[in-house]
Amino acid sequence: MNQLDVASPPAHQIPYATPKQFEILVFIQNFQEKHGFSPSLEEIAKSRGVTKISIYEHINQLERKGWLIREKFRARSIRLLHKIHSKKTNTLYSCGAIQNCEVVAMDPDFDDSVKIFTNARIYRVNDSSLSTKGIADGDHLVVQNTEPTNGQLVLVQRNENIKIKSYKPEIPKDAICGVIVGIIRSL
Repeated sequence: MNQLDVASPPAHQIPYATPKQFEILVFIQNFQEKHGFSPSLEEIAKSRGVTKISIYEHINQLERKGWLIREKFRARSIRLLHKIHSKKTNTLYSCGAIQNCEVVAMDPDFDDSVKIFTNARIYRVNDSSLSTKGIADGDHLVVQNTEPTNGQLVLVQRNENIKIKSYKPEIPKDAICGVIVGIIRSL
């Protein structure tokens, strides 16, 4: 069996890919379907608006994770080991966690996203202090940048802190970081 005859693992063993890596995989798959061969590292970098070295590092990680293989010293030799399923309109970004009613480790560039929702972010709740609002420890809050209505739960920034509040018209619009539009609960 040569290097290119590697069998794909069962679906339940498919490795995790970060959102940026997932976008690269989607680009590679779409390029291969359109052109019949793999894109160059330069073409991938240009499509993502990043440097070739950045793509080289992502490709190395994806190869180590078992998403693709390539022949050394051969151009355009990337072969995907798994079919990529994507919906371009759905994006849900994991931005941090909530503890004691405050967002902790908030990072808009956090690289652990899940593609599901349009223009939404998700925050994991790390305590039970929100139980009076129907939010439990371990829940995931879906947050969107939409117009809040009276009583709707919103993320409000005051100085460096972000808290969950029930919306009232006296809360300044520029202090609102997003509206909680859903709760995902694991059972």
